Amino acid sequence: MLGGGGYFGIVLNPRQIAVLDAAIEFGAAVSMNFGVASGSLSVMAGIYFRLDLAQDSVTLVGYLRARGEVDVLGIVSASIELYMELGYKDGYAIGRASLTISIEIGFFETPVTIHCEKKFAGSGARSAAFAAGEEPPAIAPPSFVDLMSPYDDPVTGARIDPVFDYCTAFAEVD
Repeated sequence: MLGGGGYFGIVLNPRQIAVLDAAIEFGAAVSMNFGVASGSLSVMAGIYFRLDLAQDSVTLVGYLRARGEVDVLGIVSASIELYMELGYKDGYAIGRASLTISIEIGFFETPVTIHCEKKFAGSGARSAAFAAGEEPPAIAPPSFVDLMSPYDDPVTGARIDPVFDYCTAFAEVD
């Protein structure tokens, strides 16, 4: 019912440690069989780390995967999987999610997957680019400060303050 696993890898060259790679996964799984129908559920979480000194790259990702499936008489089955990850790679925070739904009837199977990704830079990534004398990319992801700063709505021209709007969304109205 409870389980997990992991690994550790290292790549060496004559001068240095080139790559350190490690992951750990843990979670729970349960399955049931009622004769005519059977099903299973699993929830796994994990952490992945990679330090690539040869490419001067760092990746750190935490993820959650939830999966469920049901099968009726081996004729009809359905499954759903939700995968979410939040990670750090080379100065950017990256969030990804995917939802996959699959239905199988006899020999016909149709999976549908929906993906979503959000990437933003912390103030440190932009500061590091300026300190190194580099310009950040022209289409750089916005920083957290950029996302939460007040701005003018291009449609109405009204001034929008995301922090104020969020805080007042939970205020009691008399």
